[in-house]
Amino acid sequence: MQNKISTLDEFTVEDGILMKYSGDSNIVNVPDGVECIFDLAFFSKSHIKSLKLPDTLVEIGSHALYGMAGLT
Repeated sequence: MQNKISTLDEFTVEDGILMKYSGDSNIVNVPDGVECIFDLAFFSKSHIKSLKLPDTLVEIGSHALYGMAGLT
C-alpha cells in the first residue's frame, strides 16, 4: 500500500475536540488546535500506521485509539 497522508476534511472537529476521523489515510496528522480526542474517534482504524499528535493535545478519550493495530 502506498503512503497516503491525511487531509483536514477527513476530521470532524468541534470546539477543539476531535470527534471522529473518517479518512482512509495510513499517515495521519491530527490538526493543530485539537485539545481532546473524543471516545472511539479512531475506533478500528487498523490501516493507520503513523499518528502524529499536536502539541495542543491534553486529553485522549476512552478507547479513542482502540483497534489501531497498525501503529508503528
